[in-house]
Amino acid sequence: MNLNRNYLLSVITNRVSLSKMVLPHAIYLSIIGFLSWALIITATPAQEYEFLLETRIPHSVIAWLYADNAEILLSLSGLYMGRGETYNLPTAQKYLSAALAVDPRVPFGNYQQARIYFVQANYPAAIEAVNKELLYYPDFSRSYYLRGLIFGYDKKLAESASDFMEFIGREPYEWAGYVDLSWVLFQMGDYGGIKQTIEEILPETRNAWLLNAYGVALLNLGEGEAALVALTEADELAQKMSPEQWGNAYVGNNPDIYEVGLEEMQKNIRENIERVNNFLSKSS
Repeated sequence: MNLNRNYLLSVITNRVSLSKMVLPHAIYLSIIGFLSWALIITATPAQEYEFLLETRIPHSVIAWLYADNAEILLSLSGLYMGRGETYNLPTAQKYLSAALAVDPRVPFGNYQQARIYFVQANYPAAIEAVNKELLYYPDFSRSYYLRGLIFGYDKKLAESASDFMEFIGREPYEWAGYVDLSWVLFQMGDYGGIKQTIEEILPETRNAWLLNAYGVALLNLGEGEAALVALTEADELAQKMSPEQWGNAYVGNNPDIYEVGLEEMQKNIRENIERVNNFLSKSS
């Protein structure tokens, strides 16, 4: 990155002089020292932010320097929800609250708030937050996916299915929508709907989640042989999966549960294979 040292030093100096707060002397000197390495011509606030991250300036200092920049505060929040080294919901909420205080309509801000409430199982608050995001940014497709998850966990199955179908219509190649719609349809006992849903995406994508859902639907429809084929493939793919790959598919992104979550999925697939084998042995 090409940042002008004098420019960045002036940015810091101006921000410090305009603030009523006083940084501890050692921290202020550390900022100046880090910035003295820069060699640059011009910089946007986003470039300044990236530079400060790269030079390991504490996030609390960055938040203080950019206390009037909702986008940067929101980005700091995201670093504590799966996009950084540390998963910490209270810290994520702290920076998110600061961002929304600066701009209640900052893009993805209310979506992020909905994610936090969802992880905390505060479903009414999560719905309120994601509805705000949809009000401000109705074309952001993932809001429908997130709302579908929230409704699903809150046992509002019809609303959940409707949102997942909306998401699939907008993002037909995003396999997660098909899996989670199948999850809702399973709770509704609509195994034929699951089969139809998964068959729409299988020509494009084959993974353990899709094939597990497909195998369970086929078993419940009495198609044991086809179910065994699907679940065997699901098991092979799941055994090759890393905890990180499993975790990247989930909205909460908490790395503490990645390994356990993967093990539970692998166990579930093996149990489904056992159910299919029991079904086939009774049918023969």
